[in-house]
Amino acid sequence: MFDTGNKAMADATSDGSRNTPASGTMRLGAVYGLLAVLGWAIFNVSSKAALNHGFIPNDLTMMRYGVSGLFCIPLLWRAGLRNAGGLGWPRAILLALAAGPVFGQLVNVAMPFAPLSHTAIMVPAVAMLGGLVVGHFILKERVSAQRWVGAAVMGAGLLWLMLQGGGDHPMPKAWIGDLLFVAAGFLWTAYTFMLKRWNADPVSSVAAVNVISGFAYLPVYLITGHGQLPHVSLGWFAGTAALQGIVAALLTVYAYAKSVRILGASRAAVLPAMVPPAALIIGAVTIHDIPTSLQVAAVAIAMIGFTGAVGAWPAIRMNRRQTTPPRNRLLAHASITATQGRAQHPILHQSK
Repeated sequence: MFDTGNKAMADATSDGSRNTPASGTMRLGAVYGLLAVLGWAIFNVSSKAALNHGFIPNDLTMMRYGVSGLFCIPLLWRAGLRNAGGLGWPRAILLALAAGPVFGQLVNVAMPFAPLSHTAIMVPAVAMLGGLVVGHFILKERVSAQRWVGAAVMGAGLLWLMLQGGGDHPMPKAWIGDLLFVAAGFLWTAYTFMLKRWNADPVSSVAAVNVISGFAYLPVYLITGHGQLPHVSLGWFAGTAALQGIVAALLTVYAYAKSVRILGASRAAVLPAMVPPAALIIGAVTIHDIPTSLQVAAVAIAMIGFTGAVGAWPAIRMNRRQTTPPRNRLLAHASITATQGRAQHPILHQSK
């Protein structure tokens, strides 16, 4: 599902909003946001396609953290290798346990069980719900009634989607994939909670997580095995590695981080809700994964609830001129980095 954006989001939510940028700057922020949405959507579709062409979840997880880990070594070196970029190695290891290979494997293993409509919405939505609960009950952050209603609507949409299973496709074990997505979403919530609790630097923390994950997962990958890579063309191999470790893990996160800084957290927080329709359209055109009308309806309901849960419903916007309550920062972080997280998170750190 995603964190150079963490610091930007914290700054933007410190007073509930950010001054409205000029029209030209707004357009630039919208472009970055669009690139982030497309990056996440393409990541979801490409992962499904790779699993259909000989790759197994192990391969995707190794590419995701191995490739991004190599690119992040210079970042971590510059930030300070001795103390994991100022984070401290114990904390960096805990972050890697939450947002590293375990998270990646949960998502990658779940994908073959469930249709693309489940893949695109489950992790960011569950992370959103987890962030809402943790923010309110543990961090003691105020959550408005409208946002609770939005969360309830989103939960209803997710439940309806889960009950449909594979829809027109024979996927009797879709519930297994859904449960794995739910576990991944809550794992991302824990990751976001630690980031906020420790006020972790976004760039150094994502660099530490990727470097630790890449080196730690390599022996696991060699022991547990891989797919029939010799039967996969060089183009498929290189393209999948680039999409997993560069586009999804780094470039998409960077684009999202830029959109957060330009548009502000309140506007950028709705971007994950745009990923499911983009992924479904791209998936239908490229890999012919066409959702049923009931699946589309369930995803639409979940998306409507999603926007309400982040405080983007019209009623909240009308009240914003008078008083704006502090936003749930953890909720905003979790929702965005989880989509990514899948892509991973999510944006040179979360950026999500």
